Amino acid sequence: MKARVLAALIAASLGWGMAGVGTRYLFGEGVTTFTVVVVRTLTATAAMVVVGLSSGARVDRAAWRHGSMIGVLRIGIAPILFISSLQYVSAGVEGIFITLIPATTAALAAAILGERLDRNQIAGLLIGLLGTLLIVASGESGIGGEGGDVRIGALLALGGVIAGASSGVLSRRYAPHHRTTDLAVPMFATGSVVAVAAGLLAADIEFSGVVATSWLTLIALGLG
Repeated sequence: MKARVLAALIAASLGWGMAGVGTRYLFGEGVTTFTVVVVRTLTATAAMVVVGLSSGARVDRAAWRHGSMIGVLRIGIAPILFISSLQYVSAGVEGIFITLIPATTAALAAAILGERLDRNQIAGLLIGLLGTLLIVASGESGIGGEGGDVRIGALLALGGVIAGASSGVLSRRYAPHHRTTDLAVPMFATGSVVAVAAGLLAADIEFSGVVATSWLTLIALGLG
């Protein structure tokens, strides 16, 4: 069991790391923000549905309710904010903000679920916050003249941190009551609805200029 948990964490870390680098590459190829969001999310959702069907997932009303609450934040809002932040900061700078998610999750879990927050976690949270404040204060985006206002990128990334951490607390509360795939299918389905709706509202979905290598990168990001 420990080996499976470790493998899952490593795979998730690789997926997160690839997301920032891949997204910066796609922006350089002229792919729009919500084109990245929508294709990545729909690809991930299709893969999750296949996994769910192959494992005999049975999604009842409770799983839909709980999965939707998590999915809106984790699969919908958080990726939109993180991907949008990459218009203003580098993948490396965004990655530093993402490292705040574990400590922020621990703090929220302590406040909402009553989980214990020890001194090491408090110290980690404060150090992480100090580091991000230093980045914002320096005004360094990590992408030279191509970047915009680093403060906007920071606010978007921090919004993603809060959304991701909040979804983590909800997952901790509801995941023990469901099989993984039973909860994941409605999570991804709901997140896709949020991503597509946001893209349509922003009128920022454009497929005509996406070349073959960009399509492959988009699909790889979704699977990651």
